[in-house]
Amino acid sequence: MEKDKKKLLKKILVYLFYMAIVVFIVRYIAGLDFSVLKQVKTNGWLLLLSTVIRTCSLLMLPLSWKALLDNFTGERLRADSLYKIYAKSWLGRYIPGKVAWVGGKIYLAAQEGIDTGVAVITSFLDSVLQVFSCMLVGTVFFLFTDTTKVSARTVYALYALTAAVIFCLLPPVFNRLVGIAYRIIKHKSLEERYYMNGRALGKGIGIVTLSKLVSGIGTSVMILALYPALSFGQFVFSIGVFSVSTAIGMAALFAPAGMGVKESIQLLLLGIVAPREICALVVALVSIQSVVIDLAFYVISKLLFRFDK
Repeated sequence: MEKDKKKLLKKILVYLFYMAIVVFIVRYIAGLDFSVLKQVKTNGWLLLLSTVIRTCSLLMLPLSWKALLDNFTGERLRADSLYKIYAKSWLGRYIPGKVAWVGGKIYLAAQEGIDTGVAVITSFLDSVLQVFSCMLVGTVFFLFTDTTKVSARTVYALYALTAAVIFCLLPPVFNRLVGIAYRIIKHKSLEERYYMNGRALGKGIGIVTLSKLVSGIGTSVMILALYPALSFGQFVFSIGVFSVSTAIGMAALFAPAGMGVKESIQLLLLGIVAPREICALVVALVSIQSVVIDLAFYVISKLLFRFDK
């Protein structure tokens, strides 16, 4: 009975949250001057470049999970098996709850002979690493923007946030936080044999951070394609915006692929560097582009590694 009440409360909170997002987006759109969009000249080459860059960043991600697997199994998973598991399960992000993404990865990994326990832990660690690495890229790039236009308190808060993210990525701290999160989500303790060592964690962080950095650059190129007046400092800031919004979207377990959550954050923060009308167009195109890239990731992986044949 108590569990049913908790489930009902959770559903109500999720519905209320999405209602708030819908109200925000509707009010945002209602305040737009659509005549501004008629003056927008799109640079097709930059749009293509943005798509290529973001696709390349996604193709890097399976290597991070491979580094985590190598840490526990000592065996090297073949590239075709690695990309088959990752590309198929990645599409499961569009199903609410993140269960299909992680659960699909675990199921497919078991079919390739990977221990189920290892698959569960590495999939969980992979998700956590992506959230922290996105946040790290975002906070660092916020620091490299023009700080003369914001208050000293905001600058200090950014320094503190960056330091906190880096601190959380230290192996003892990271393992402790993962253990707490695992206990909350799975309702059981994480065995110490599944803790990450510094070498494997460093390799995983390096790959994911590079991937998220490249992705942030690719997404920001989208703004340049629509708004060439964007300065270098504003370009750097937009990388931070897309990275932080992605991190928060991934952490929102109830949102399919973070949809609605990250877009709302992007609309709020991108308004600092571009007109609201441009921001709305960019966010809409980036969302469509993300779906196209996810499908391209699967198709390219299948063509390159010829799995399921």
